[in-house]
Amino acid sequence: MKTNQKRMKSNHKRKGAPMNRRDVLKSAGCLLMLPALESFGQEAKGYDAVKANRLFCMNIGNGMCSDNFPTSTGKDYQSSSTFQPLEKLKKDFTLCTNLRNYGSHESTMYAFAEYADHTNPQLIKDSVDEVAASHIGNDTRIRNLVVEQRNSYGISWKGGLPVSPIADIQILFQTIFGKVDKKKRAELLSLKKSMLDASRDDAKSMMRKVSEADRVKLDEYFSSLRESEKSIQRSERWLSQKDVEVPFPENVKFKTDGLSEYSQKILV
Repeated sequence: MKTNQKRMKSNHKRKGAPMNRRDVLKSAGCLLMLPALESFGQEAKGYDAVKANRLFCMNIGNGMCSDNFPTSTGKDYQSSSTFQPLEKLKKDFTLCTNLRNYGSHESTMYAFAEYADHTNPQLIKDSVDEVAASHIGNDTRIRNLVVEQRNSYGISWKGGLPVSPIADIQILFQTIFGKVDKKKRAELLSLKKSMLDASRDDAKSMMRKVSEADRVKLDEYFSSLRESEKSIQRSERWLSQKDVEVPFPENVKFKTDGLSEYSQKILV
């Protein structure tokens, strides 16, 4: 019995010896910073050759008639008339059926991508597009592009708050294709970095003076600062890229040729 106790103490000592508080904090700090350094602080090898992954989410407010969904399953399923226009792209997407998000019909958009009960706002944190953007958003110039109709919001959520969407087509075009003065843009980004540094220093100096509850709020504030820093560094990285000449489309008319009869009835 004594031998076992000594052995247990010995094992405990060997396991616990390298785990002093200062070393743990140092290691944790390095581990937390590594993803930031790899993702947007340093150029990864072969970055230009990497094809960025993208996620597209679309909410059809009034839903779709389930009778027009494919009846067969598997990768070689037979496309129905509704999905016939996407036949050539069938291998590039997965069709999921028999899914349900419980909630009222009127609030379907608010619960569309949040996988949460819309009647309890506290459960809504990040929508699926924001979850994806946190992993692959730094590989593209625009982290997450949310587009909705005027006077409408709620399809995209981050940290329990709705993401402001773009509803104006001209603003959308300028966001994607608009030209900017790169010199002025670089100066503005540098100014933003200075402001972030000052804000971070002020917040750090307050950490030892505030209550535990306020520290939680400051942690959230630091998280928002890190997100802003990521955005700035992503913008700096794309300043070196050449602008793409794309004229603003005038008098665009939507053509329904080639669409299924079902799709034409919805869109026309």
